[in-house]
Amino acid sequence: MPQNEPLTHLAKAQALSGFAVLVKNMLWETDLALLGAVKSEGASDDDKRMLRTAHDFLRQQGQVLEKRIVITFALNLDRAMQTMYRDLRRDVKDLTADDLTLIDDEVVNRLIEVDRVVTRFRDGDQVDLGRISLSIARLHGFEEVRERENPFRPYLLARALHDGLRELVADDTLAKLLFTHLSSTMASQLPTFYRGIRTVFEDGGVSTELLAMRSPQAREAAGRAALAPGAVAVAGMAPKQPDAAVPHAPQASPVLPTAAEMAQRRQSAALHDFVWKVLNQPGAVKARAPQTGGGPADGFDARLRLAQKSAAQSPAAGAAAGAGAQPTLQEQVDGPGASDQDRMMAGMVDLLFDFVMRDPLIPPRLRSQLGRLQIPFLRASMAEPDLMHQPGHPARELIDRMAAAAIGTGADPAADQSMEARIEQLIGQLLNRFDGDIGVFKMCLAQFEGFLVRQLRFHDTRTALCGESIDEAESIAAITHNTTLALQDLLGPLAIDPRVFDFITGPWLEVLVHPLSWDPQRRGPESHAALRHRELLPELLWSAQEKSTAQERAELTALLPGLASRIRQGFELIGLDRDRAQQAMDQLVAVHADVLRGKPAAPVFGKRVLSMEQLEGRFHNMQLEAGNGAGADGRPVVVRPLVLRAALARREVAATLVVSYDAHPAQQSDAGWLRQMRVGTAVLLRIDANEVPARLSVVSPHGCLYMFSPLSAGAAPHIYSHSTMLKALQDRQIRPLEHAPLFDRAVASLIGETEEPIVMAG
Repeated sequence: MPQNEPLTHLAKAQALSGFAVLVKNMLWETDLALLGAVKSEGASDDDKRMLRTAHDFLRQQGQVLEKRIVITFALNLDRAMQTMYRDLRRDVKDLTADDLTLIDDEVVNRLIEVDRVVTRFRDGDQVDLGRISLSIARLHGFEEVRERENPFRPYLLARALHDGLRELVADDTLAKLLFTHLSSTMASQLPTFYRGIRTVFEDGGVSTELLAMRSPQAREAAGRAALAPGAVAVAGMAPKQPDAAVPHAPQASPVLPTAAEMAQRRQSAALHDFVWKVLNQPGAVKARAPQTGGGPADGFDARLRLAQKSAAQSPAAGAAAGAGAQPTLQEQVDGPGASDQDRMMAGMVDLLFDFVMRDPLIPPRLRSQLGRLQIPFLRASMAEPDLMHQPGHPARELIDRMAAAAIGTGADPAADQSMEARIEQLIGQLLNRFDGDIGVFKMCLAQFEGFLVRQLRFHDTRTALCGESIDEAESIAAITHNTTLALQDLLGPLAIDPRVFDFITGPWLEVLVHPLSWDPQRRGPESHAALRHRELLPELLWSAQEKSTAQERAELTALLPGLASRIRQGFELIGLDRDRAQQAMDQLVAVHADVLRGKPAAPVFGKRVLSMEQLEGRFHNMQLEAGNGAGADGRPVVVRPLVLRAALARREVAATLVVSYDAHPAQQSDAGWLRQMRVGTAVLLRIDANEVPARLSVVSPHGCLYMFSPLSAGAAPHIYSHSTMLKALQDRQIRPLEHAPLFDRAVASLIGETEEPIVMAG
C-alpha cells in the first residue's frame, strides 16, 4: 500500500497548530473557571484556598506551563509519527536482567491519572477520533485498526498535560487539582482539535467510509454461514425475522446461493488475497517466465500482443468511447495459456485502469488515451510484479506524469491541444514498440519529460527569460558553494593574514564566480577572464607574507601597482558597491604597509609559508565548476535573492520571489513532496487571500529553484527556493490539485474494490 507521507505530515502540522491554540484556550478558560469557583458560596474555606492557589499559579506561570505542554506534545508527536504501525520494541528473548527496572508507586499513580483522563478525552469525540485512526490505518495498508498506532491519540495529549504540570508543580495536591480542571477544559475543546485533523485527511482524498480487510478465516466463516440453515442469499447478513405484525406468518424458505454465485465469491476472495499479497509482500508474486516453443501459453501472449497492436492502430477508439468507457481484459484471459496468476494480475490491472477511466481530475479524452496503456502495463506487471512497490518505475511514472500534466488544463487551448497530441503520439509509439522491454517505457517517459520542459519553459517570452535567470542564479550559487569549499581546502594549511583570507573568501570570491567573468562565447567558468582572476591568488598570498630581504621587498613594491589595478578591474567588472570596494582596498593597503614595515601578521604555528612558485603550483589545478548543485548535506545550495534579482534585472523581467532559506528544516516528508513537485504539476497558489490556479513551469537543473506560473493572463510568476516551497506545501500556501499521484490513488481505489466497507456512525 503506498504511503502518503505528505498527507500525514500535513495532519501533523495541523495537530501542532491546533494543539497550540487548544492549550492557550484551555488555560484561559480554566483561569476563568477557577476564579468563578473561588467566588462561589458553596466551597469550603480550605477548598477556596486551594482553588485560589491554583488560580494564582496559572496567572504567574501560565505562559511557562503553556510552552512546556506544547513542547512535550511536539516531542511525543515526533516519536509517534516515527512508530506508526512499526514495532520498535525489543524481543523478550533479547532482554537481560540489566534491562529490567522496578516500577515505583509514582509511576503507577501517574499511569492511573493519565488513563482516567484518556478515557474522558476519548469519550469527548469518538467519531472524529475513530475516523482519524481509520485514516491512519488505511494509509499504511493495515487491515486492523489500532488506536495506539494513531499519532494523534488522546494519550499523547493527556501525557503532555500531565508531564508539563509535574515539571512545574511540586505540591501533589495542587498538581492533581490543576490536572483535573485543565483536563476537563481540554476535553470540551477536543472536537474542534480532532475535526481539524480529520478535515486534512478528507481534503486529501481519504474517504471517511474507510475500509478494512477481512481475514481469509473470516471470509471462510462467512461462506459457511451462507450455507447454514436460516442464512439469506447474501452471506454475512443476519437472517430476516418473521414479520411482527403477522405472528403466525409462515417463514420463507432460505435461499441458498447458486453454484455460480459461490464460484464468483471464491474468485472475489482469491483476487482479494492476490491484491493484498502483491501490494504488501514484495517478491511474493513471481514474474511470469517468457514462453517459447509454441506451447499453450504462447496463445495467451499472442492474444495480448494482438490486443496491443489493435490499440496502437485505433488511437481514436478509446477517445470516442468517452469518459464512461471501462476497458476489460476478459477476452484475453479466458482463452488457453493463461494461468491463475495471469488472470489475477489481469483482474488487478483491470481494476486499476477502471479508476483511471473514471478519475474526474483528468479530462475525458486524455483518460481514454491513458486507457490504451492497459495491455502494455499488464504485460509489464506480469514481467515485473514488484513494480507495484516502486514509485520510480518507468511504467508507473509514465502514467503518473501524463495524468499530472493533463490535470488543470483548459486555460490555453492551443497548449492543451499540443500536449494531447504529444501524449497520443507517445502512447502510440509505446504500443508499437513494447514487447517486454521496460526500456521502452523509460524512453517514452524521457521524451515526455523533455516535451513538458520545453512547452512550459518556452510558453511565452517572460517565462523563458525567467527560466534563463533561474538557471544562471543556480549556476552562480553552485559555483560559489563549490569554490568556497575549494578555497577552504587550499587556504586551510597556509599561514595567511586573516584580512587576506576574508578578502579572498569575500569580495574576490564574488569576482571569481560572477557570470561576467565568463567567456561569452564559451559561457564556462574556465574562461580567460576567470583564469586571470584565479591567477591573482598566488600573487596576493605571496604579497602578504614576511619579506626578509631587500630584493623581496623590491619585488613586492614592483608587484603592488599592477595587483591593485587588477583588483579594481575585477570590482568594476562585477559592479561591486563603491563603499565595499574601498573598504576591501583599504584592508589590503594596511596589510602591505605592515609587510613593508617588517611587521606582518605573525604566522600561525603549524601553518605553511610557501614561495611564489609553490603557491602557483598549488592553485594551478583549482577548478571553478557547479558540480551537482547540492551542498555537503545533499540538499540544494542556497541561491541568494540578490543574485536572482540581478539575473532577472539583466533580462528586464519581473517575478515574485519567495526565496528565504530558514523556513523549513529537513523532514521525512520532503521526499514525497519533491516526488510530486515536477514540471507540469497543477496547483492552487495562495496569493494574498485568494487561491489561484497555477502550474509548476520551471525547475532549475539541480532543484534549487521552482517557478509557478499562474494560469490567469498577466499574473507574475512566483519563484520559490527549495526550502520555501516545502514550507509553503506544509502550510498549504501551495496545494497540489492531486493529493497523490494517479497510480497511488488508483491503488487506494483498488483496495477499496477488493475490501469490505466499514461505515462509522455519525
